[in-house]
Amino acid sequence: MTDHDLLSALLEAWRKRPAPEFAAAIDVVSARLASRAEPLSTKPTQIAAWLERARKKVPADLPLLLERLPDGTSAPIRARLGVLA
Repeated sequence: MTDHDLLSALLEAWRKRPAPEFAAAIDVVSARLASRAEPLSTKPTQIAAWLERARKKVPADLPLLLERLPDGTSAPIRARLGVLA
């Protein structure tokens, strides 16, 4: 089972029964995946890449996407929150 598969299974378990054990495991696997993820830039030319990545809705990308969420002014941040929602 890959870390991506494991994260998906943990998220599904959390949805069925929110428990601290699942949350802790999700944090560990998410951190492991984030450490291997390609970094995101917030340069204007890279905002499109951020949006494209967010639209794929890959759970493992969430920590990296959230890390870059506050970069910029409020209007682009609201737009990015809308994509994540």
